[in-house]
Amino acid sequence: MNSARSRFVDVTLCVAALLGGVYLLATTDAPTTSELLARENNVFSFFRSEDLLRLEIEQPSTPASRVVLRKIDDQDDLHAFYWGESGEREADVASVAELVRSLEFATWQKRVEIGDFPREEAALAEPLLEIRVSFRGASSRLVVGPTSPALGNGTSHLARLEGSGPPALGFVRSDWVERLLLDQRSFRGRLLLPYPKSELASISLSTSTTRVELNADAA
Repeated sequence: MNSARSRFVDVTLCVAALLGGVYLLATTDAPTTSELLARENNVFSFFRSEDLLRLEIEQPSTPASRVVLRKIDDQDDLHAFYWGESGEREADVASVAELVRSLEFATWQKRVEIGDFPREEAALAEPLLEIRVSFRGASSRLVVGPTSPALGNGTSHLARLEGSGPPALGFVRSDWVERLLLDQRSFRGRLLLPYPKSELASISLSTSTTRVELNADAA
């Protein structure tokens, strides 16, 4: 009887240790209470630039304007990203750094409660701008509505944050929103040919009298 009870206790302890390890692994990268409190006035209640994996900015009314930035895994630079949904076209580091800072340090102009501005909330169904930010263990989505006169100055936009951390609703400044109305061209590298060799099929060089064409090896 004692032997059976001992085995039961051993199995119970093992299961508890295993579940504890799984919980710790699952929550290691999740936002902490102190992080959320420290950023309660920031638009993004959670933001770790060192864990940033992906950024998407989209103007739903202009699908071609969609911006996608993907972290380059083997680079130590926090702002080393590829631009575009696929491929290995490196984004301009300075442009990425400017965008990341703009998102990380953005603050609410005014926090509000759900139902305080029903007209502006309804307009979020067809937003001016959507921003999706993915980190290790967390993600956020910010939906920004059109310009609103609700605060009496006509220079605000109602925005809703959802994802990791508590949801939030509030107004953000128009000048901040305008800086985010970007497209892929804003992040193209400043090299003459900002494409990796694997994506080049041919290069043509022409003068008034001569034309030279270089084609990639099919092998």
